[in-house]
Parts: sequence; structure tokens; C-alpha cells
Amino acid sequence: MQPTNPRPSTDRTLSEMEAYLDTVYDAPGLKIEYHDTKTTRTHRLYGAVPISRTFERPAAAKTLRCYPVDPSTDVFTVRVDEIQRLQPIDLPDAVFGEVAETPVAEAIGLTRLAAIDTAAVPLPKLLQLLQTGGEDADRTRQALKALRTYAAERPADATTAIPVLRGFLTDDGLGPVAARETVKTLRIIAEADAGAVAPVADDLRPYLDYNFDGPPKDAARAFAAIAEAHPDDVAGAVPALAPLIEDREKGLAYATYTLALVSRDTPAAIKPVAATLGRALADESINTNARLSAASAFGRTVAEDPSIGVEFVDEVRSALASRDQKLRNNATAILGDIAQMHADVVEPHVDDLAPHLTVDDRFTRVNTSGALSRVAEDFPESVEHLTGTFIELLADDDPLVRTNACWTLGHLDADDAVAALAERAHEDEDQEVRNRAAWAHARITK
Repeated sequence: MQPTNPRPSTDRTLSEMEAYLDTVYDAPGLKIEYHDTKTTRTHRLYGAVPISRTFERPAAAKTLRCYPVDPSTDVFTVRVDEIQRLQPIDLPDAVFGEVAETPVAEAIGLTRLAAIDTAAVPLPKLLQLLQTGGEDADRTRQALKALRTYAAERPADATTAIPVLRGFLTDDGLGPVAARETVKTLRIIAEADAGAVAPVADDLRPYLDYNFDGPPKDAARAFAAIAEAHPDDVAGAVPALAPLIEDREKGLAYATYTLALVSRDTPAAIKPVAATLGRALADESINTNARLSAASAFGRTVAEDPSIGVEFVDEVRSALASRDQKLRNNATAILGDIAQMHADVVEPHVDDLAPHLTVDDRFTRVNTSGALSRVAEDFPESVEHLTGTFIELLADDDPLVRTNACWTLGHLDADDAVAALAERAHEDEDQEVRNRAAWAHARITK
């Protein structure tokens, strides 16, 4: 469809300009004519895209980014009000090769084509350029950039490139730019198809510890994506993920999330980094979601081996004051697990736990009442002042809270609870509550 006005209007909004370029100029290519410092210039383009910020800021001049077919001409920007003509033209299917005098130029053309229309990119040709790149670093970088752009739009199709990308991961001479593009592309594919990238996890692991910005964070994101479906495949990366938690610029959130996922099936694998996680869950300067992930991973490890948490009781206790309910809940759960075997280290924090017995969140009430019941078994005098609260908890909506209250009152030999316990022993709808209430009643009245 030929436009009636080949000169785009400066009145168009961003969405209107995008629609104009996508539909009015629905053609293999564009020809642009514009004024540049009193000189009229003409170029064939793979296409043009509006620079969003220039359309969204009232004082800015609306601008397009143009992708020229000629590889010797850099990608350039042009103000809409400088454009004299913008019209559709036909381009040969393999124009990127016809105009290229070198493989590097061909790769540049594919990069520009990918930025405009990934469906038009011939993936086999792109992979050929990568496989035959050899020592041509510029060619490799351009082809990897094109592949990354392609993968962002067509991740399922890009899975065929994984063997080639794997080869780059094991290339000792891979430069920082190529490393960034390789790892980023694998991360993009992993987020769409984790199973396809899982076999590459071991080769990807070294990029968690990389001297240049970019690869560590993208590698951590890739591991997080893989861990969601295949946590066992990333368990070997646990020690390499821990430094990312210390260096917050390189993927802390994804590292803690990955460790939380691994801990679901293999909490023992988290033991080597438990200290790092224990510090992270208490660090208020860290994003709350990352602290939650750290708390989840740390908590599952402590649940398996409570002694791991002993030296981090103060850190866990500090999380009881968090504004986030989930983090407070995790903290009460961890303290409860520690108290299973080490009630003595939780006992000094009874008063920090006490307010959480009556919060609206039932999980927190369950965890807190469980923790204090374990302390009451060994140190009843430290919990005795909460007897009235535990008697009230016998009427809690959650049967686990009622069960924990029975345990606690029994350990406290609470005479004031005899009548309420007798009622629970006979009338509670939950069998476990009835059993614990009967036990507590018998213990107190023996």
C-alpha cells in the first residue's frame, strides 16, 4: 500500500507512529530521504523504529532509529521533522549478503534485520556465520548479537542454536562482549524452555564468577529459570551462587531465588552457603524478595539440621521486626526449627516471639506457638507469663495452633487451663487437638 503522504507527520503519538511504520509501510524495506546539515541524504533501510522517549517527552524532538542496508553506514537516528520522504521498497531476501563484501558485513546486516523483523532472519545462515567465525571476533560479536535479538522474539526456534552457544561457553578466548551475548541468549532461551538449556548448566557455571559486568547476572537468571523445572541440574552451582549474594550488583535476587528452589528438593546442598543466606535474610538493605528467598533456603536447611541455625539466631530474630509478613513468618518458623534441638538459644527471645502469637496470619501463629511450645518443654519458667495467651489460643481457628497451645500448657503445668483443656479433650473437632488436650489435662492433674 503506497502512502498518500510519504512524509511522516510530527503530530503522531508513539503508538500511532509504530502503527504507521508497521502497517502503512508494510514492505521488505524502506527508502528514506532527509536533510542533514543542509545536505539531503538517501538510504535504503531494513526498517525504522521510533525512539520512545522522544515521543513521550513533550520538549523532545520526535526521532526514528534507522537500520541501513549498507553495512558501511552506521545505524543512525533522524528527527521526524527532517524527513522529506519515507517510502516502502522491495529488498532481495538475502540482501544482507548481496551488499556485504566480508562475513563481518554480512553479520552486521543480519543484526540489523533481526532488529526489524526476526521472522525474516535465516537462522541456518546465522548459525553458519557463528560456526565458521574462527578468529574473526567482530564477525562473532555481530552474529551473536543478531542471535540474541532473534532469541528474544523466537526462543523456541532459537533452541537449535544451543550446541553452538555451548561451544562458545567453553572457548577460553571468548571476549567480554561475546561472553555477554552468549550468556544473555542462553538466559533468554532458558526462560522459555528451561529443559533445553539444563544440559548446559555445568558449562554456564563459570560465568557466575566473571570479571566483566553482564554475564554473572544473566547466568544467575538462567540458573533461576532452570531451577524452576530442574533444580537438581543446578545443585552443583550452589557454591558459585553464594558470591553473587555478597556482590549485590551481579544477580543477588536470582541467586537467592535459585538457592530457594534447590533447597526444596535437596536442602542439604545448601549447607555450604548457609552462612551467606543467614546474613542475607537479616540485611534490611537487601530487596525484600531476595531476603524471602534467602530465608526460605536457609529455613529448609535448618529444618533438616537445626544446629546450622544456632549461630544465626540473632539474625533470624531481627527479621521478626520486618514490615513484611512473609519474612516474619519465615523467621518464626526458623526459630521453631532451631528450638527442636536447641531451645536454650531461642529461650532468650521468648518476648520477641510472643507478639506473633496473636497476629492475623495463621501460619505465623502456628510457627510461633510451635517454637514457644518447644521452649516451654525445657524452660517453662520463661514462657509461664504467656499462660493466659495460650489458654485463649485453645479457641484459635487453626487446629495446629490449638495443638501447640495444648503442648505448651501441658509443659507449663498450667492449673488455670484445666477446664479449657477438658473441654477441648472432649469437644474439639480435630482428633489431634483432642489427643494433646487429654495429654495436657492428665499431666496437669496427675
